[in-house]
Amino acid sequence: MKAQARANSRPVLLSLLAVMLAALTSCSAEQAPPRTTFGNPADEQPVSVSLRLNADGIPVEVNAPVPDPVVLSKGSKHTAHWYLCPPVDAKLEIEMKDGTGPFRNRPRSYGKHVLSDPPELGDAGKDYRYTILVTTKDGKQLRLDPVIRVAP
Repeated sequence: MKAQARANSRPVLLSLLAVMLAALTSCSAEQAPPRTTFGNPADEQPVSVSLRLNADGIPVEVNAPVPDPVVLSKGSKHTAHWYLCPPVDAKLEIEMKDGTGPFRNRPRSYGKHVLSDPPELGDAGKDYRYTILVTTKDGKQLRLDPVIRVAP
């Protein structure tokens, strides 16, 4: 009975850990959208993807401003959460190169935060290209083209 209670609380603890990690790395979860999921949110495991920018919207790590690839597990029901880090005055958008990619729906943008559903459609080991688009308030745009890799 105790083992089952611990297993049931693990996804909640992982979600709290992800939010705390985002706060510690100067990324803000204040723009977090309302939870919209296909199943039980407690079953999903968030994967934070931070795009590290300076105040002008220029990547801090020019060679690798985001993880590439971002690995999302179908079995673990990973959901990707993209954040601007630190939060700059800009809009963040994610566009899949092939429609919805491995997701049932396109990732949803909430200003400085973008949220995906768990990967349901992709085959394990398959890569999906996507574009990260950051638009600053003065109209400057930054485009990056990393990869999402679906894991079992």
